[in-house]
Amino acid sequence: MEAREKVRRYLYHNVGNMLTPSKPTFDLKTNYWHVPVLCKTDRGIFVVGEFRLDKDLNFVFIPTKEEMLEVLEAQLNRTLTLVANKPDEVRMKGLTPVTI
Repeated sequence: MEAREKVRRYLYHNVGNMLTPSKPTFDLKTNYWHVPVLCKTDRGIFVVGEFRLDKDLNFVFIPTKEEMLEVLEAQLNRTLTLVANKPDEVRMKGLTPVTI
């Protein structure tokens, strides 16, 4: 089994199906696999954590569900959303219209 598949199985069984592992990288200095965790939302795909596994694919670090949720919420709060609307309608919602 490879690092990505091991993390995928862990996420599925312990966190849910809204997260997926990204491409693993191996650090020759630490002999650790680094596997980023992605969360797909209606506002984009965000990196919400990273698993670390040793060269034998034993977990060294596992982010908690709460930590990953906290990271996701922070990223969503910083993410801008484009809205296609008439300037007057945007102002009525208490927002400042911007033309791009």
